[in-house]
Amino acid sequence: MKKISILISILIFGMSSLSSQTADEVIALYYDAIGGKEKFESISSFHLIGGSRLTNNTPGEFQFIFVKPNKIKVKTVIDSVKIVQSVLGNKGWHVVPQTGITEPTPMDERSAEQVLGQKALVLGPFDNYKENGTKVDYEGLRTIESTEYKMLKVWKTEAGPKSYIYLDKHSDLIKMIETETTAQGQRVTYQNYLSKYQEVDGIMMPFSFATFFNGNEVTRLELDEIILNRKYNDSVFEIPESAENK
Repeated sequence: MKKISILISILIFGMSSLSSQTADEVIALYYDAIGGKEKFESISSFHLIGGSRLTNNTPGEFQFIFVKPNKIKVKTVIDSVKIVQSVLGNKGWHVVPQTGITEPTPMDERSAEQVLGQKALVLGPFDNYKENGTKVDYEGLRTIESTEYKMLKVWKTEAGPKSYIYLDKHSDLIKMIETETTAQGQRVTYQNYLSKYQEVDGIMMPFSFATFFNGNEVTRLELDEIILNRKYNDSVFEIPESAENK
């Protein structure tokens, strides 16, 4: 009887510890799981190389370069059509043949800022969140298909977009990011799944990203290689004279 009481006490204490965790504590465990916050934040550049697929299109090449704090270049090939977006500081350019932009064309500052926002792909949802005025709340444990996750709510305003971050209860790695936002006046929800984590220079990085909308997969990235801390000349990001040199 005494042993049973002890076991019940341990169980209750364990459940209480999980439910009383703060968002900061959950985030700290996440950074520990990927290799340490200080080590992760010391990375100066990320280069992702692999393949991409958009809905039912033929898979194509994908390259993503981000150099802190404000240099980014994304190349995506969809059905043999190459899309390029590049930003250096507050200036950017793009080639988007599907919209008639077949030659390197400057983009406005707002568009450049939106492209630079793609850095979240490598920096994650907690990058400088307090400095950016973003709130993070710990919502407790959630069970999905018999797997338990720690859930964090990331948001700025009640009326604005909200993201729910699902971290594996045991590994503390992010497995899904569910985002609620507004598109064309309608409230929509989509899920980003992160998987196939591998260690790269002491940092755990996901090598697979899949985005679902209304239960259907809309994009997928499957990486072959991630290169950290490589140095890049500014010419990599500057607008070229022609599409052939991009």
